Amino acid sequence: MVYIGNGALAANGRGPEPSLIVPHLAVHWKTPDRTGASVNKNPSYRMANPRARAAYLKWLARGRRDKSVPIGYVWLFFYGLERRLFADLGADLHLPEVTTILAEIERLLGIHHKERSFARSASQLLDFIEGVRSVDTDVQPSPWVDGRVKLGVPAAIRIGIGKCISKGSPIPAGWALHYLRHHPERRLRTPSKRVAAEFDELFGFRYRARFGDGLQIPKPARKIRLSYRATSPGFDGGVFITLKGIPDVALEPALITELNELAEQCDDDLDSYSRYVGRYPDRVGTPVTHGLLPDVLIAESGGPVHDDLRAWTSEVLAGGRKSVILLDELVERWWPGRTQKLTKTEGLALASTLAKIGVGIEPDVRFGSPMPGRRTQAVLFPLPEGAPAKATPLYGAALSLVYLGALVAAADGTINPSEQRFLAERLEGIPGLDATDRLRLRAHLALLGVRKPRVYGVKKRVKAMEPGDLPRVGGLLIELAAVDGTVNPEEITMLEKLFEHMGLDEAHLYSRAHTLDLGDTGPVTGREGAPDTRWELPKAGSVAGRRRSVSLDPQKVQARLAETNRVASLLTDIFVDDDLPPEAESNSHGPEPGSIIEGLDRPHSQLLEVLTTRAEWDRGSAEELARSFGLPFLDGALDIINETALDSWGEAVVEGNDPVVLNAYALAQLAYHP
Repeated sequence: MVYIGNGALAANGRGPEPSLIVPHLAVHWKTPDRTGASVNKNPSYRMANPRARAAYLKWLARGRRDKSVPIGYVWLFFYGLERRLFADLGADLHLPEVTTILAEIERLLGIHHKERSFARSASQLLDFIEGVRSVDTDVQPSPWVDGRVKLGVPAAIRIGIGKCISKGSPIPAGWALHYLRHHPERRLRTPSKRVAAEFDELFGFRYRARFGDGLQIPKPARKIRLSYRATSPGFDGGVFITLKGIPDVALEPALITELNELAEQCDDDLDSYSRYVGRYPDRVGTPVTHGLLPDVLIAESGGPVHDDLRAWTSEVLAGGRKSVILLDELVERWWPGRTQKLTKTEGLALASTLAKIGVGIEPDVRFGSPMPGRRTQAVLFPLPEGAPAKATPLYGAALSLVYLGALVAAADGTINPSEQRFLAERLEGIPGLDATDRLRLRAHLALLGVRKPRVYGVKKRVKAMEPGDLPRVGGLLIELAAVDGTVNPEEITMLEKLFEHMGLDEAHLYSRAHTLDLGDTGPVTGREGAPDTRWELPKAGSVAGRRRSVSLDPQKVQARLAETNRVASLLTDIFVDDDLPPEAESNSHGPEPGSIIEGLDRPHSQLLEVLTTRAEWDRGSAEELARSFGLPFLDGALDIINETALDSWGEAVVEGNDPVVLNAYALAQLAYHP
């Protein structure tokens, strides 16, 4: 692909062809100019010195593969290709030889793409040739090439789409995708690049689902004009072609707006999958990545693992009722050999996989539940088709109600059947929840019946509710504590903690408890509250009418009232205020030095630091350790640690009550290395 001879003139007829290799000119083979210092800005073989000719000929002889060659030598070769295309071939760009030349330019562009001037000219030439060749031929657009300079929508794509519009035909999905990828106003995020194949496939599905055979737009008045200005000094001016009858969509805002909107949805749907693949590229094709893909990208059968999981869950849910299972057994069915605790992303993938086969799970991280550890239970239940994949604000508030109620009911050790019925009836009475919401909430309630809820996370549960709802919630919790006929000290203690978090006046807790047997079902008094509520709790008469008289020990209640101030003081240490007053904020100087988790004070941070030296602690040793740091109540201290960890990363650090178990995965995610 070079010119050799003596008399060839340049394309403009003035002077010799710059790329022509003249055999009789001297070449200094022993001292080639490998720096290109003697090659000027517009190289010419005839004008180069003998050392430069030697370097150029050696580069040609070795296949033009040297990445470090001075770019002037590449230009000298490129001038010859321009002459061949636009002078000798007579602009007949459909000849087989043209394909060979284009491939060589692509190869050189891949090697020297960092040379901006050359990369731009080479990209423009390729774009021009491909555009001209596509006018009379039905060609597919070239694939996305990162090495090319971004010149806007390539001519071949504009011509292909223009032909469709001129015929009144819709724009096919493939053309639309290429238009989107090349458009200078595209809004593509990381998933479209990191998992490009999955993005392209999903875009095609979504495009056809929205537009059928394709998007149709009005015919633009602007016509396509192709141009290329040769870089060789042997040419004057450039080549310009206006394509009559083919409209130009390059500047049509309506088209790119529609495609950008669709691309945003595809990026959103692939975001979890892309993040996981970016972090664990070696896990592509595993059940977790399979589960993170949107439904339309997964074959209906789902492969052997999905078939096994489908068969097993069908057996477990025979009769259509929810079932309590061991989470480890489920994970083994889904991801054979996986023994570590699932990460939050993996929990999301598991829940998504189950949803694809019509099965719901609680806890479900998609609906606000933390990821459970190993050797714990889960509840499976039949999931209706089309069930939502994330919680609504109303569902979140109802879930918080269930959780707070379970804390009170389980304060004495277990949630008895009457307490479960009470909560279930309240769920049925909440307006606005759909059938799937109620199904999931009942499953979560069943889960709390076999797994005692922990106090940490209360702050976020309370925030899920409107302030105006909290007084009525407080009244319901008191009523729940008494539904079995007795309000015991453990339930009173739990109510005190929850009232503190909800900003309710604890004095009304005791006065209300005395009136429970009189049928008073009004709300408790709040410290501050909005008059209007976002959703309303149902009336309690149906349950209250069947309730036995509540037995309270008057002496114990009076003693409890007398100790209110002291207890409140202790609770301040155990359940710190979530929102500091302005004066406290002004005195805050950021996290304590050496804190493992940002926002954790020194005593709790020191406790956590020692706790992390072991995988688990027996209850007595952990209590003694907490006291050594001035923290007399272990449960309160652990709750503060877990609350802070949940705020920082969304994962509790400490699990279990006796023994106290450390969540190694959470610590690793918090970048702590003991």
